[in-house]
Amino acid sequence: MNHEFERRLEGKVLLRIQKMHNPILDKIMLIATIMGNGGLIWVAVILGYIIAKRKTEALILIISLAFCAFLNNIVIKSFFKRARPCDIFGNYPPMIKRPWGSSCPSGHTATSFAMAVALCKLNLGIGVPAIVIATIIGFSRMYLFVHYPSDVIIGVISGVLITLFITPIVLEMLGLVV
Repeated sequence: MNHEFERRLEGKVLLRIQKMHNPILDKIMLIATIMGNGGLIWVAVILGYIIAKRKTEALILIISLAFCAFLNNIVIKSFFKRARPCDIFGNYPPMIKRPWGSSCPSGHTATSFAMAVALCKLNLGIGVPAIVIATIIGFSRMYLFVHYPSDVIIGVISGVLITLFITPIVLEMLGLVV
């Protein structure tokens, strides 16, 4: 696909999302993004596992979250170096402070899907709602005009792949084959 066409298509999708704004949805999307800041909601889930004395599961979640955050925010973002939509479309300022770094991939989305997949593997009853929350967090990043749709899609893919492939390797290296 031609990059110019891709940019125009993503721009059209983002501008269409911007037309969805209303006070209620604005609050929901702000809350969703805050839940994803620094993996806040996922750290709370991990603490729940620790409090419940489910330390092996907590360790699996910590490894998934930490490796995903590192690989996406430090390694993968350095390859893309993509400007954020709020930098390109100046007449649509973001509703939040401009995040640091490259737009691609969405770190909020990647860590949220990494955790949702890990939770699905541990407990489907917790994992399915986590997927819904991860989806809302990913959408919020486009709604708040700090990510393109492809940033979010790449975030989903990287989060899922890291949890499915990297986390088991790390667990095996630690002698914790689950």
